[in-house]
Amino acid sequence: MRKDTIIIPVAVLIVAIGGIWFAESGSKNGGDSQGMMLTPLPKSLDQYYPDGGSPILLLKMLDMVDAFDDTTVNLQENDLVNAKNSFNKFSGEYDNVSKMVPEWSGYFDKSLVANIGSDIDNKNVPKAFDDIGKLGETCDKCHREIKPQVWAKYYWKDFGSINVTTVNPNEPAAPWHDAMEKYLAPNFEGMITNLNEGKQDAANQSFENFRTMLLNFKQACSNCHTTEPKYFISDDIMAMVNQTGDYVKSGNITGVEQNVQIIGMESCYKCHVLHQPAQMMKDIMKQ
Repeated sequence: MRKDTIIIPVAVLIVAIGGIWFAESGSKNGGDSQGMMLTPLPKSLDQYYPDGGSPILLLKMLDMVDAFDDTTVNLQENDLVNAKNSFNKFSGEYDNVSKMVPEWSGYFDKSLVANIGSDIDNKNVPKAFDDIGKLGETCDKCHREIKPQVWAKYYWKDFGSINVTTVNPNEPAAPWHDAMEKYLAPNFEGMITNLNEGKQDAANQSFENFRTMLLNFKQACSNCHTTEPKYFISDDIMAMVNQTGDYVKSGNITGVEQNVQIIGMESCYKCHVLHQPAQMMKDIMKQ
């Protein structure tokens, strides 16, 4: 963890922690986000990504890619007979995949595929590779515009479905966003606020609540992560959290402020940078 993190106002960190969170980002900023990073996914795609089932479209695309790669390998070896055999298989798979999601038909260029077949028939290997490159550009365009949304919708879990244990006996568990906004962020800020106001006992309680909530969030991460997370709630972060508790109890406001800045940037903010874009897209696609 970097020790020379740029210091920014604590209020900015609190906004990042509590006020701008996954569930709200999608609904409040949906228009801008959609314009910048989201091509709405067609409903016809759902049938190819059944809950708990194999990703049908992906598997069909992999069959297509295998035949495509076989074609290029044979062309590189100047084995035109097997190149044409592989191409014929690829062409058939390409045609099938192009029909699976009608809304995406514009990404498929069957004329380029036909050109590659003619190039092989004419034994024009350089021209075949030239056309293969052009076809690859159409594949890349589709992937750049669609893959992130597909991953977000069908592979990433929804933070809205995850509950987190809280420090409030009257609300023992709360949805992820609510738990962060109501219990984690206020206690994170409360350490400094209470110390500045001379309320030592309240500052101590804010720290204990914050530390407990951070550990509760760490436990909630297991809803998605099957191995121990190495970042955001790692041992070095938790060591700094514990040190912050010592600073709170001794009334060391400077030490608390410095640690809060680092925890905010190295843990809270970086977690948001990684997870928030996918959740934003997922939220927008629910609308």
